[in-house]
Amino acid sequence: MKRAVILFCSIILTLSLLILSSGCASNASKGQTAPTEQPASAGGTSQSGQSTQTVETAQAGTTDAAAQTVETAQAGATAAAAQTAETEQAGQTAAADSSAAAADTAAQAATASEPAKVDNGLWTATEMPVKLIYGCVNETFLEAETEDPVIIGQAIDAIKSLEIGEANNMETLDAGDDLHFIFEDGSEVRLTFEGDNWITDDHERYHVEGLSRLHSVLYVLFEE
Repeated sequence: MKRAVILFCSIILTLSLLILSSGCASNASKGQTAPTEQPASAGGTSQSGQSTQTVETAQAGTTDAAAQTVETAQAGATAAAAQTAETEQAGQTAAADSSAAAADTAAQAATASEPAKVDNGLWTATEMPVKLIYGCVNETFLEAETEDPVIIGQAIDAIKSLEIGEANNMETLDAGDDLHFIFEDGSEVRLTFEGDNWITDDHERYHVEGLSRLHSVLYVLFEE
């Protein structure tokens, strides 16, 4: 009986030792696994997050830089185009101003070389004469006639360009011009100048300016 009790106690003690040993081993295994896996997992996740963040940051920086470069290039192209357009417009404006100035200069030169035809009332006929008889007193009396329409037209233009001044009573007996125009229907127009005066049909005298142009046209008749 005593031996059976001792055997039973030995079995109980052995089982207790086995159970205790098994529990310690399990705790030791858990203690080694948890510390090892947890840091590794955390460290790996942290490194992965940092890598992802770095890639995203680099991509964002590259995108921003590319966008800024495109905007800068577009702004530069726009400014260059605007400057080119302004330069071309300024050149066209300068060319137009130069052309206008040249045209004005040419017009002024033409006006200076050819006096304007003024309606001074001396010539009222609407038809062109077919003949001109010109008599000139300049110390001696000279007379010539022409049917040349060019010379007759130039004489009429010179008459229209004369400037009529004030009336006066000055007589000039040694210089004068008599123009006798004859028309196709037989009608006539006669103009008489005495010195620098125009003599009207009522024998009134008015000072005139511009007879030198008329003389330059009519004196050609005496050279033929």
